[in-house]
Amino acid sequence: MFTSFSASSYKAWRATDEIALAPITGFFGPNSSGKTSLLQLFLLLKQTVQSADTSKVLDLGDDSAGALVPVGSWQNLCFGRVLPREIEFSFSWTPVHRTTVEILEPESDTADEVIPLPESTYATAIHISELRAFTRRLIHVG
Repeated sequence: MFTSFSASSYKAWRATDEIALAPITGFFGPNSSGKTSLLQLFLLLKQTVQSADTSKVLDLGDDSAGALVPVGSWQNLCFGRVLPREIEFSFSWTPVHRTTVEILEPESDTADEVIPLPESTYATAIHISELRAFTRRLIHVG
């Protein structure tokens, strides 16, 4: 289950603090303040994971293909719609089921060690320019 997330230079958000998530989380604020943008980040990531094109840093969606969230252009993702820009986001989660990693001995099929995975965090920075977007930093802490 996701436990928290944050974003910076993403859509309407110069930077968020870490936002805690619970089984029920509500976002409240005035119209056009960026609440939906935060939720779209989850859909954007899901859309990217489900994309057949593994060369894309993020799948921005396509109206005609029934995308979860059609973003349009890279510029639409950037705070202030100014390029070049670096957007950052991070997610923390706790596995719902007991999750382990088996470390195998070289040239053997038996596990040398089984390590349970605790809460993990994934963070990335994506550099976006007029010509391309690429992942500048990718961190997984577990």
